[in-house]
Amino acid sequence: NFVSIFGSTMIFCAMPERPGSPADESPVFDPPSPFSMFSVIDPETGKNVPYGERGQVLTHHLTRNLFLPNNLDRDTGIRHPHRLGLPGDAVSEFKPVGEFGAAAVVEGVY
Repeated sequence: NFVSIFGSTMIFCAMPERPGSPADESPVFDPPSPFSMFSVIDPETGKNVPYGERGQVLTHHLTRNLFLPNNLDRDTGIRHPHRLGLPGDAVSEFKPVGEFGAAAVVEGVY
């Protein structure tokens, strides 16, 4: 079996897909809340999108060593409730935005 892993330098961690995910569905990623969390928002209003809808990912890293809340990511994703009922959102189907601010987004490894 293969297991998908999503990593984000903005929250300084990587997470495996949700256990028991059906093979024919997009994997869902639950962040290690409460230290690293996602919100999925409408970038125009700053409000959470409804579960099951796409929005822009907002990352939060909250530890003793680094406090980096409300960091708007260059990715969009589908919002899901956290599998364990912890704060923050789970996310699936990550993909980059076309523009970030006034700049076109160029994908690549950094």
